[in-house]
Amino acid sequence: GIGALMDFDKFRVGATFKTPFDLKEENEDMGWDVSYSIPQMIGIGASYMASQNLTLAADYEMRKFSDSEITNNETEESESLEWEDINQFRLGAEYLLQSGTNIIPVRLGLATTPTLGVDDNGDQITGINLTAGVGIIMGNINLDLGVEYNTYKFYITDSFTADTYDLSNNYLRFIVAGVFHFGQ
Repeated sequence: GIGALMDFDKFRVGATFKTPFDLKEENEDMGWDVSYSIPQMIGIGASYMASQNLTLAADYEMRKFSDSEITNNETEESESLEWEDINQFRLGAEYLLQSGTNIIPVRLGLATTPTLGVDDNGDQITGINLTAGVGIIMGNINLDLGVEYNTYKFYITDSFTADTYDLSNNYLRFIVAGVFHFGQ
């Protein structure tokens, strides 16, 4: 991949490009030897330092998975995977609190989380992801705590009764991270 970043004092703009590739899956026990074509990725984003302590950011990432194919590596036959494109939008904010010589970053984020599939109405299954976190930077020690909540809503039809159901899939994840710098 390749990327670029332009810095205009309080405003930054970036772009990234990742080349397409083939992902090979081989399982001798199951008799699989296939390759999936993974498309290129293009992303653009920007951040704005609204004040010395507040930074706002947004980015958009695109992958055209609808062009993806699966290829049998033995016969070289290919067919469409009939996947949906993955176009993801993300927003974020970080506010830095000062406590003596320590810095306490407080972060919030929102993102769309599209999947490759569709529900029984033919709509792409897309979720919403909310994140929040707090950290502390004390000299050579950086500690972070975060929480992530993701929700998906989709529709399925019962094949026996033809009844349609509105379902959801949610998860909550807690994240703990630390970085310790040794030396200067």
